[in-house]
Amino acid sequence: KTSYIQAASPAIASYIFKGLLQREGSLHYRSPNPASIEDWDVDQAYYLNEEKTMILLLKDKVVILLDSHLDFSQPEVRKACQNKLISNL
Repeated sequence: KTSYIQAASPAIASYIFKGLLQREGSLHYRSPNPASIEDWDVDQAYYLNEEKTMILLLKDKVVILLDSHLDFSQPEVRKACQNKLISNL
């Protein structure tokens, strides 16, 4: 599942990102952990569960939530996501 939120400005996108991170982190079965912003080429990135099958990304004015059975920390998965989802932003 992929969810995109296009904000009017980077500041609004950051506000949305922080709200989603707080909401997702408050669920008892989730524990957000930072992901490499360099590897993902984004402004902020957090894995939302220990299995790393959910990730929340912020790039410029766009917030992206990815939820899958795939491990988003794996280089080949990350590169596929970057090519399809992030490089066009």
